[in-house]
Amino acid sequence: MGDRSDIKSHCPIDSLALKFFKENPFLGYGHVQIPITLPASVMNLVREYRFRLYDYEPSERLFPNTKSYLKWEMVRGCKLSGVKRIRLHDIRHSHASMLLELGTPIKQISERLGHENIETTLQTYSHLYENKEKELVDKLEELCVKHA
Repeated sequence: MGDRSDIKSHCPIDSLALKFFKENPFLGYGHVQIPITLPASVMNLVREYRFRLYDYEPSERLFPNTKSYLKWEMVRGCKLSGVKRIRLHDIRHSHASMLLELGTPIKQISERLGHENIETTLQTYSHLYENKEKELVDKLEELCVKHA
């Protein structure tokens, strides 16, 4: 089976980060590496998955599923469960929205999504900050009452 301590030769699996590749429409068919830090529990699942693969080489894709296969599975799963179908890309938006709700700084979200600049992230997700105003006022009120 050999040494299975990394997913790619440039990405140790024990670092709790994976480097994902995405097509960059501005650079043609080039790929951009986006390091994504994952919780230890998720990395343990990835590690277990990798160890179950037969004759896996670090230069190979770890997850062989294509975008069209994932889309098909989402459509199939939504039909079976009666859940409204969403696009695969909407999961990315849900992830960003969840990070915002958790209070993650917008710069960190922008880097995680691989946006070239923070303005892209702000333009895409600024509408999610509208409901944060009440939370901000409540925190200020709490601070004022606490120190009165």
